[in-house]
Amino acid sequence: MNRTQRDLILLAAGIGIGVGLGMLLAPRSGRETRQALTQGANQAVERGRDYWQRIRSRIAAGDTDAELDTEG
Repeated sequence: MNRTQRDLILLAAGIGIGVGLGMLLAPRSGRETRQALTQGANQAVERGRDYWQRIRSRIAAGDTDAELDTEG
């Protein structure tokens, strides 16, 4: 086994242990955790859509500034 293979195995083991400990020590039930993750993902998608809409609007307006305001 070469070093890369060993490192990948150790990484996978670490991820597995981390997930297992996270599930055992989670402060919420599985249902509550899934709801929170879904809500967070939906909010991230909405922020992404808003961000790209601002970019499209600025491009359409002819704004050539490379830096975009991320605070909205």
